[in-house]
Amino acid sequence: MVKAQQWINEKFPSREDKDKVKKLCIHLGEGTNKINQSNYEFFNTTLEGELDLNGFTNLEDLAIWGFWTDELHPITNLKINRCSKLQSLKIDCTSIDKLSLNTNQKITTLIIQGCINLQRIEGLEQLSNLQNLDIWPQNSNILNTKLQIPFSQSNWKLELGRIKEIQILKEKVNNNEQQLKELADMILPNITFDLNKLKQEIARLRLNELVPQARKKKSELEQQIN
Repeated sequence: MVKAQQWINEKFPSREDKDKVKKLCIHLGEGTNKINQSNYEFFNTTLEGELDLNGFTNLEDLAIWGFWTDELHPITNLKINRCSKLQSLKIDCTSIDKLSLNTNQKITTLIIQGCINLQRIEGLEQLSNLQNLDIWPQNSNILNTKLQIPFSQSNWKLELGRIKEIQILKEKVNNNEQQLKELADMILPNITFDLNKLKQEIARLRLNELVPQARKKKSELEQQIN
């Protein structure tokens, strides 16, 4: 067993070494290491502690394999927030307890299996390009996992689509608010823009427009009654 960061730095000591890596697979089990141009696959490798891969900016495919839940890969933390090109992520039977995917929007395949200590996956609902999802176990009483995800696996595509629609609507609202602010700054540069006050003013003006109409209708009804 070796410290994860020490191992990765020894295998890829320079920035040039890290830049050429597009695929990285790390197996706990037995096998023969395979290195083919930008693809690296290591076997019989037991890493512990934090594994920071933020220097691997061209990484597209990452897989870390343990050996079933009775022999977890002792990696406890995985940092990939600068791996913006990452498209495929497979994590099997590791000891990580949380995973951040907030800046990994290009991911199309996400497979997480047997990570019984995993409690939180951040940014899962932001993976707009996700095509394949397999998270196991989820809410399993047998393995006592506490992992919660924002949608069910059985209907995740539909629910992810709804989340995307909500995000798009929020963006439109924010854009409209920004346009209103810019317009207000042009027309009234010395007045601080306040959206709530603007709404109130619009409601007041609208009410002023409706009052004469209401009075006219009231007068007509009274004449009809009389």
